[in-house]
Amino acid sequence: MKNNINIKVNWRHVSLEYQIRKYDGSQDLSRTALLFRMVEAAVDVEDWNTVKLLLPKIEKLEEAPGFTNFQAKCDSKTFEKLEGIKDRILFDLKDSIKVLQQQYMLQLLMCNYLEKLKTEVLNVGEKINSEEIDAPEMVKILVEMILLDKDSSSINEIKDILVKWKNDN
Repeated sequence: MKNNINIKVNWRHVSLEYQIRKYDGSQDLSRTALLFRMVEAAVDVEDWNTVKLLLPKIEKLEEAPGFTNFQAKCDSKTFEKLEGIKDRILFDLKDSIKVLQQQYMLQLLMCNYLEKLKTEVLNVGEKINSEEIDAPEMVKILVEMILLDKDSSSINEIKDILVKWKNDN
């Protein structure tokens, strides 16, 4: 059984989705795939109050392309997980909300997923020693950079080095 999600969005959703698409290294960036990954990331959230505190920090990004609705389909397993997440959010935020609106739930899911993506990007930059790195490790780091930090200035520097090397040989 398919379940359709159709949520009217505001500028926060637009800015969050824009940032998620920037950091998400997955090939499938459809809203259905994004919703699936947001739900998977939300399953292990211990306290939604910490996620709630991130919402006021969202910046309005003018360059983010606008849209009015977030539409996605989810399978029955994902929908069941989403129902459990809704219950958990309501329980954790019982002091501040009485009813969980879908717009707010989506903002929480998006904010949580974006924070997880940012954490992954920061983990790419763990300190390593140039003496310890070999060719396979260099390739692994390069692929991680390309997938997780597409707009990095370091990638452009590496690209210039590769072009120079290729043209010189």
